[in-house]
Amino acid sequence: TLKRSDGRERSVNLAASKVNVEKDENLQVIIISDVTDDIKAERAREEFISIASHELRTPMTIIKNYLWMLENKKGGELTPKQKEYVDKATAGTERMIKLIHEMLDISRMEQGKLELHPTQVDLAKLLTEIASDFKIKADQKGLEFPVKLPSNLPKVRADEDKLREVIVNLLGNSFKFTDSGFISVVADFDSRDVRISIV
Repeated sequence: TLKRSDGRERSVNLAASKVNVEKDENLQVIIISDVTDDIKAERAREEFISIASHELRTPMTIIKNYLWMLENKKGGELTPKQKEYVDKATAGTERMIKLIHEMLDISRMEQGKLELHPTQVDLAKLLTEIASDFKIKADQKGLEFPVKLPSNLPKVRADEDKLREVIVNLLGNSFKFTDSGFISVVADFDSRDVRISIV
């Protein structure tokens, strides 16, 4: 940051390089670029994403709660067609809430404010739960979906929500772009590391 003669501060980037002028002489060239406006625009973008994500999360959660009440017949019995519509609306709402969370995480990461809450995670249990959620999709697409976990797979120290999110995203992409064959989840470990492979 540099301060101008009028007292205003400006953010700058400095780049230096040597230029060969003559055989035994070098000229040092320094380029100063004013990036104040770029930084202000980036901060405004990050603030917008953060505020928009927070503001969207509340109404989406309310919608999700009302859909849950409909699904659980709090407003009376649903016809098969009504249930189909509610199921589709619920799935869409879940996707939107997931996108909002991802936007918030990206904004926090860019601002260096993303917080992790590591705990002892039962990896075998986590992978089994996630795999069961994808089993229906595997059956729908006619894909084999083996899950190979050693019986003594150790627990790991990690943020369970973030770890689940990473694995779900990887599996989601795998199912999206695989139309035949198989998708497998394989875990193994040694004295130092636990490895999860999705192939």
